[in-house]
Amino acid sequence: MDGFFRKLIWTFIIFETILLVFIVVDTIYSGNKIDFSQIKLAFKKEEKISEIEIIPKKELDEAGDVLTGGTFMQFNINESIKNRIMGKSYMVNENIALSDLTYLQMSYYGFDGKEHFGEMIVHKSIANEVLDIFSELYEIRFPIEKMVLVDDYDADDIRSMEANNTSAFNYRNIAGTNTLSRHALGFAIDVNPVQNPYVYADGNVMTPASKIYTDRTHVSSGMINKDDEVYQIFKKYGWNWGGDFSPYKDYQHFEKK
Repeated sequence: MDGFFRKLIWTFIIFETILLVFIVVDTIYSGNKIDFSQIKLAFKKEEKISEIEIIPKKELDEAGDVLTGGTFMQFNINESIKNRIMGKSYMVNENIALSDLTYLQMSYYGFDGKEHFGEMIVHKSIANEVLDIFSELYEIRFPIEKMVLVDDYDADDIRSMEANNTSAFNYRNIAGTNTLSRHALGFAIDVNPVQNPYVYADGNVMTPASKIYTDRTHVSSGMINKDDEVYQIFKKYGWNWGGDFSPYKDYQHFEKK
């Protein structure tokens, strides 16, 4: 029985090859230009751009050092992403609907100097400029430790910061207040939280590993300082930087008003 199916498969392949050769020969003799994009073999599934499948989380993690020139893509929130964020970074509310958000996949350079592929959710209205911003960060090879949805840490902001995760949307309040954060509306991004800590007015930090980075005069890889390249890129698109806040400082934080 196995031999029968093997013969059937080979017969099918030979038939498709002959058909393709026939189309090419016929096109040449007829004097028409060959449009290979229109040649679809019977076993090739036709795809629509709007239905491109989002790269699975595992593949995102393993995609380091395989990209060329950078990739920056935007997708609607599909069922797969919805299932990841519901009850974590997103819950039904009166302030923002799922349809207001969009899912991004973007290239970045890690601290290992290699290319990686990350993900982020932001408000649809700023999606294009976020893609542009991270494309420029990619071009200057600014190192980013990690870029996954905060839901990988159960939407726990502290755990995400401790993992040095660069992230955006998270429906939550500003720490220690009852006021919604700009993250809750998809209008804020935190970049390398370890190297760019949240510093209270008294000098303490949210995450212990960040303590050594409170001295901003000692510049090291992944840090953001006023007027540096990263600061200028975000400011060019009209974003405000948390390093300008007072009396506390939020060096990791950029937000769009």
